[in-house]
Amino acid sequence: MKITHLSLPKLAESANPCVFHMTSQMGSIADNLSGGYYFYRISEAALNMFNKSFSKDYPHILSIVIHPGWVRTDMAEIMTPISPEIAAINISDLVLTANNLSSGNFYNNKGEILPW
Repeated sequence: MKITHLSLPKLAESANPCVFHMTSQMGSIADNLSGGYYFYRISEAALNMFNKSFSKDYPHILSIVIHPGWVRTDMAEIMTPISPEIAAINISDLVLTANNLSSGNFYNNKGEILPW
């Protein structure tokens, strides 16, 4: 969040300023059906709130948060459904098709809006 604010002068120079943050679906209050993971959920919900507020304060800057899905990494189990390659393609597709109507929203790896 601090880096985003520090980037404002450079964003102001851009013809198409964009900010994308990686988050987790576990940051959704509406989607919390299992509880637990308090501090992880809190940090992701805070990032989501930052994005929403930032999109209101800087409406000329496209700003979205993206949940990449359950990606197979060193931190995740082998049986996770999404390979890093597919996650990168999904994220790239979303970033390349996002527009100002997308700003302030929370998206999953399929480009669908997630509930806050």
